[in-house]
Amino acid sequence: MSDIFREVDEEIRKERYATLWKKYGAYVIALAVVIVLAVAGYQGWQQWQRSQALEAADSYNAAVAQLQQGNTEQGLQRLAEMADPSGDGYALLASFRQADLLAEQGETQQAVQIWNEIAGSGDGPLRQLADIFAVMHQVDSGDPDQLASRLQPLADEGSPYRWTAMELQATLAYKQGDDDRAIDLFKQIADGGDVPPAQRRRATQMLELLQE
Repeated sequence: MSDIFREVDEEIRKERYATLWKKYGAYVIALAVVIVLAVAGYQGWQQWQRSQALEAADSYNAAVAQLQQGNTEQGLQRLAEMADPSGDGYALLASFRQADLLAEQGETQQAVQIWNEIAGSGDGPLRQLADIFAVMHQVDSGDPDQLASRLQPLADEGSPYRWTAMELQATLAYKQGDDDRAIDLFKQIADGGDVPPAQRRRATQMLELLQE
């Protein structure tokens, strides 16, 4: 008797499964297809990213090779083709290298423009570094007040470029004839606990010059 009930129970279950599958089977299949496509798409996207990264690395290395061989114009052209001041990775690195080379060639205005674009396209240490470079190459030509104001956030405690920003502020103050402010800033640098040795020496030398 128990076998009969078991068979009846199994038949009822099969009938329920058949009804449910008939009702929802299409949705289950569709969901499975979506999952498969999503996984395949994500894997394809990862592969594309790797491919793009390798291509960018090859392009950058080719540009560097041109520069090392003395083919500056060709190297600059390659860097310009892949540079993107608002990008990241090799595109951002190419922008920094392009600006540096332009500055070395005396094209300071173009270099500063690139650094300004990098600095203005987001936050983070690399964007702040572009601020430092831009100000550094305008110390003799830019508006001292504007440059000092631009440096202020970078001179705050906790900034990775604090001492460099303060040294530039001190230099600007010295060029404006504000010896008291220059002395104060150079003294902070000379007495700082974690100041790089080269900066400490420059600050000490400037203090000796200003206090003569």
